[in-house]
Amino acid sequence: MNAAPTVVLADDHPAFLLGVRLGLQAEGLDVLATAADGAAAIAACQRLCPDAAVLDVRMPGVDGMEAMRAIHGAAPEMALIVLSTFDDAATRREARESGARAFLTKDVPIDALASTIVRLVREPGLQLVEVPELPALTPRELEVLRLLADGASNKRIAVALNIAVDTVKEHCSAVYGKLGVSGRVQAIALARGLGLVGRSTPNGGWQA
Repeated sequence: MNAAPTVVLADDHPAFLLGVRLGLQAEGLDVLATAADGAAAIAACQRLCPDAAVLDVRMPGVDGMEAMRAIHGAAPEMALIVLSTFDDAATRREARESGARAFLTKDVPIDALASTIVRLVREPGLQLVEVPELPALTPRELEVLRLLADGASNKRIAVALNIAVDTVKEHCSAVYGKLGVSGRVQAIALARGLGLVGRSTPNGGWQA
């Protein structure tokens, strides 16, 4: 294709959004519209039918994931690119499942973002979102890991699962080995990043 790819941008930070818009225009791309939230992004994509949409993950109201699912459902041929501060396996996996074909962090050079957009538009079906494979934990090891993430001691885990404390220790050792970590704190942090357990919330609760 010879025409410049058309793009819709969505981010709730005005200064960042303006910078990306000017940068992509300087690279020769045609930015049709910008949006400050997912709902506006959906509306813009529906109205303008761009070749590509670049979306942040976390935005007020309708977030980037929900917006991508709606856009992808209506226009599966549109190239969807995530541009986010948050970069972990769980976020990448959700983005890919929501229809994203590329996942870039906000420190990406503007020319790299532009070239990614052009490549995706020129190569329909190309998938660039890399997601690490999940470790092969057994159902019991996953139960133990989730209880560890809830702050349970080995004794509490033993009571909850009706097994011996020594068996809990064996499961913990197996989990640490499969995750490639040396202890409980690292295991919980990695498990949250992989989406194996819920993330902690600011009020101390948990979210799935």
